Amino acid sequence: MKQRKMEFFDKTAANDWFEEGVKRYKSKHYNAALCNFLQAAKGSHAEAQYFLGNGYGVAINYDAALSWYLKATEQGNADAQNNIGVLYKNGYGVENGYGVDVNYDEALSWYLKAAEQGNSDAQANIGYLYNEEYGVKVNYSEAPTWYLKAEKQGNVGTQNCSGILYYYGNGVLQDFSTARKWFIKAAEKGSVEAQLDLGMLYKRGEGTGRDFFESMRWFQKAASSDNNEAMHKIAVHFYYDQGTAKDYKEAINWFTKAAKKGYASAQKVFGHMYQEGYGSPNLVLRETYDVSICSYRLAAESDDTSKNNIGHCYRHGNGVELDLDKAFEWYRLAAEGGNKESQMNLGTMYLDGYGTEANLDAALEWFEKSLENGYELARVYIDRVKTRKLKSKLLPVEIVVEAEPEVETKLTKLTELEREAKEAKEQITTLLAKLAMKDSEIENFTKTAKIYANEDVQQATHAPSTEIAKAGLVQRKEDEEFQNPRCCDEPRMFFEV
Repeated sequence: MKQRKMEFFDKTAANDWFEEGVKRYKSKHYNAALCNFLQAAKGSHAEAQYFLGNGYGVAINYDAALSWYLKATEQGNADAQNNIGVLYKNGYGVENGYGVDVNYDEALSWYLKAAEQGNSDAQANIGYLYNEEYGVKVNYSEAPTWYLKAEKQGNVGTQNCSGILYYYGNGVLQDFSTARKWFIKAAEKGSVEAQLDLGMLYKRGEGTGRDFFESMRWFQKAASSDNNEAMHKIAVHFYYDQGTAKDYKEAINWFTKAAKKGYASAQKVFGHMYQEGYGSPNLVLRETYDVSICSYRLAAESDDTSKNNIGHCYRHGNGVELDLDKAFEWYRLAAEGGNKESQMNLGTMYLDGYGTEANLDAALEWFEKSLENGYELARVYIDRVKTRKLKSKLLPVEIVVEAEPEVETKLTKLTELEREAKEAKEQITTLLAKLAMKDSEIENFTKTAKIYANEDVQQATHAPSTEIAKAGLVQRKEDEEFQNPRCCDEPRMFFEV
């Protein structure tokens, strides 16, 4: 009897400690709440053990979390069972030397234990496993079954997941209108994921007419929950004049918010806008490359395009001191990550020996990778590399022919005959030219003779006057004066042909 009273007292005390801890937890006094939960946990209070596993107010320790969850599951706590499944599904903490390895079978086992007790989160998680093929074969007909079980208990996450099933037609007939209905259910209950999905549905006009205003409204709802992706999407609306007037300043404002919260795409675009000068009073901000490269650096942690952009900055000295070695390294990091533009840029560095030694084979390798990834400009560089390699092989070669004495003699005679034939041809050409000149001179002489003959005939047909007869001697002198110059100017020459 006394033992029962002690157990009752312990349970009552543990429950009091727990309730006090909950109050302090809700007021965000995590250290005080931790002390209360520890006292309650000593009394085998399952919920207190579960809260301790969640680790609020202490450094993350997945081993300790697993230990407290296991204590709670001994008393059948479904939330703890579900969370152990989450640990095994994601393999939390292993990279730091503690926690658990990824084990989908173990995760499914713990999810099923919790789901049997009606835990809607566990039911939803089983649906995720079947939908995403984690440790089980993809079974789209099984996934919606578990989603519906969770949805009947008001699980908001599964409402959005059901919308995704209908959006892609996984296990059900694709239906954008039905997907939109599920998204709206979840979005109105505060699901940020559903608000984002609904915003994109209206933006694309799927299952409804394209409506940028409605799209913007749902993105703003998600952004009010401090979601960085929603902030980025709002910025895109302002940037491209979608549902609102184009406003680069407002776009930069929202890109900045998203970038500060670590959204890589926003950091990349934000850097690009500063680099190109969008959003300033005169749209010229090229002096602020330092802002641009800072944004690229933030995005580069998870974005290969930003690594490529940093390479550009170092290659051209934009916002940093020109440094081809650093440009090469950034291009290499992005290229190894699969960025097709950076693969081409790395090829150009090898081609021209910038930041590294010139290497045509390495250049060709990266150009071909870039082309395989769909970057058509790399094709031009591939041809350029092949041309260079071909030119390097075409070196001048001295050809030496060793011939037999008889062959050599015949070749010598043949060469002499060719030379003589060439000389004879030249002489014939010269003679033909002279003949043509002589033919032309004979023709000219014939024409001149005819003219003179006509003149003599005309003089013979007319009788000389008395005055002329009397002045015969004078006329002969004039004739001599007239004829002598003509004979001198046009000598009569004859040629033998």
